[in-house]
Amino acid sequence: DDETKDNNSQGDAELNGAVFELFNENDEKIEEKEIIDNTLEFDNLKIGHYYIKEKTPGIGYYLNNNKYEFIVDKDNLNHEITVENKVIKSKVKITKYYGTKIDFENNTMTKEKDIRFSIYDKSDNLVFIGITDDNGTIELNLPYGSYKLVQDTTTEGYKKVDDYYFEINEDNNISYDIVLNDFKIE
Repeated sequence: DDETKDNNSQGDAELNGAVFELFNENDEKIEEKEIIDNTLEFDNLKIGHYYIKEKTPGIGYYLNNNKYEFIVDKDNLNHEITVENKVIKSKVKITKYYGTKIDFENNTMTKEKDIRFSIYDKSDNLVFIGITDDNGTIELNLPYGSYKLVQDTTTEGYKKVDDYYFEINEDNNISYDIVLNDFKIE
């Protein structure tokens, strides 16, 4: 992972499963292999000039287009190459409003500050706690994955919103806006 500099995947992304191709100096493909347990080996290479290139990234990661060149000769029989991938991430903006149903119909809801939200991953692990600012917003970045947003607190006399489920994926990898409304208890 190019951000964490280790081989632990972020969110629901998976570094394992990436596919790499091995080419010779004539750009002829020699072999193709998949990353398993965060590693792969190309064995029994003859003396020569080679490069590897990622063909398919792991789930939730962007393709790394770099070529990684190396030479196999009598003094350099083994090579270790570290390849980094960038996880798909999205800026998540939560905006919280409250008011009456008439306010909602008239588009005059009030932005609700000091409301605490928790975000859980698909295994129900807590990954974030935040409190809305004066503009009723919380902003954060989340990696590829499935999440549940839970409203923990509310303004006295108002309902909490239902749990909100969302995903960060290839389709919303720049920003994800969540607008939530809750209403005065009748």
